Amino acid sequence: MRMRRLLMTVCVVGPLSVLGCGGPRVPSDAVAIERCLPAEIPQLGLVRDGEIMRFAGDSLFNYIDGAAEMYHKYDFVEVQVGKYRKQGAGITADIYRFASDDLAFGMYSTLRPEDPDAVDLGAEGFTFGPVLIFTRGPFMVNVQTYDETAFSPSDIEALAAAVNKNLTGSTTKPATFRLFPDAGRVPNSEKMIAEAFLGRGFLKNVYTVEYVLDGGGATYFLLDDHSWAKFATWLDIASPRDVVIRVPSDLAYDEGMAAILEEKYYGSIIAGIIDGRLAGIVGYRPEYEQALRQWLKSLAAGS
Repeated sequence: MRMRRLLMTVCVVGPLSVLGCGGPRVPSDAVAIERCLPAEIPQLGLVRDGEIMRFAGDSLFNYIDGAAEMYHKYDFVEVQVGKYRKQGAGITADIYRFASDDLAFGMYSTLRPEDPDAVDLGAEGFTFGPVLIFTRGPFMVNVQTYDETAFSPSDIEALAAAVNKNLTGSTTKPATFRLFPDAGRVPNSEKMIAEAFLGRGFLKNVYTVEYVLDGGGATYFLLDDHSWAKFATWLDIASPRDVVIRVPSDLAYDEGMAAILEEKYYGSIIAGIIDGRLAGIVGYRPEYEQALRQWLKSLAAGS
């Protein structure tokens, strides 16, 4: 079932795109797509089936059923699609472009499984059955096939590598993730959540990383809040069933602007303002205090 949902979310092609109604081929202003999706890839025995298709803005709804709305939350710009064939079997490479590197990584992170089978492409990538997805700069690349008997996992990765070879953009994760500590960090767990972190509509563009601390799991989060408005709103709308507790004043939060909230669905959350950011831990426990202190100290120091 997990694979079916992933295929539907990322790869399902609407009937208009099957008929080639994506409009005329338009080169991206950020990369020469023809180099990434050439007419032939002889070393792989692949020939492109027709012209590169392009879907920009709202026309994305003509290409992927149901999932376009999520892509637009991450400021989707365009996708260019190369359909390839080898001895009658088909495989597709999609190059999605977003408004920034961070937003591309954010969309990618929503698709990544909890325990990904990582691949060394771009800034980060994973495989899941007949699907390979990686992100690089403002791009997210999706290579997939429905002909698993014709294309092996190595075939899928080889096509992805061929696209990556000519793709431009950074091969590192967004710089904000370097502000998170290394100790206890779960590999490949970084996410950028564009909207409604913890179900709160005002918590947007939130960076998160998963941790294992003293045998327990926790989610560190960080987002800009220079005016303190997001934190104030969070406290204002806290349910009467939530318990808001002031935290020790000697933590490095600015002017004691911090609280622990006990929430029904997420448990204990510690959150506060430090150097223009809202930072905290979901799943907070008292035994995490020393780790939190060290993180806040590094944030205050600007490291």
